Amino acid sequence: MRIALAAAAALAALAFGAASCATAPVATAPVAAVTPPPIESGPPRSGYGAVIARAGRADAPQLGEVVRTLGAADIDSREGAGAMLTYRTDVCALVLLFASGALAEAHSMPRQAGETPAGLDDCVEAVYARNQR
Repeated sequence: MRIALAAAAALAALAFGAASCATAPVATAPVAAVTPPPIESGPPRSGYGAVIARAGRADAPQLGEVVRTLGAADIDSREGAGAMLTYRTDVCALVLLFASGALAEAHSMPRQAGETPAGLDDCVEAVYARNQR
């Protein structure tokens, strides 16, 4: 009986303590917004690079403009309002991601695992040069 009373008292104290913690206001310090630093890069060397450099901006090029500028992609994958174009050259693979018809992201990928990827502008130039042959 004595153990049962002690256990009941302990449970009551625990319940009372939990209830008082749940209702007590908790003071928190305000969290400052973190703004990522701007990406440092030089201007594109050509008009072709300038088209791709607008990715993700309000004036991002539409899918048709990119295809007119760079030519047909090696891989053209579309689903709903999204699309992915992949252009392959000897030095890189240019991967372009579209959302709602506008260029959202552009990436230069190495052709072989472990290689250093070409810069985005170099990759765009290689794609344009390849498609002008």
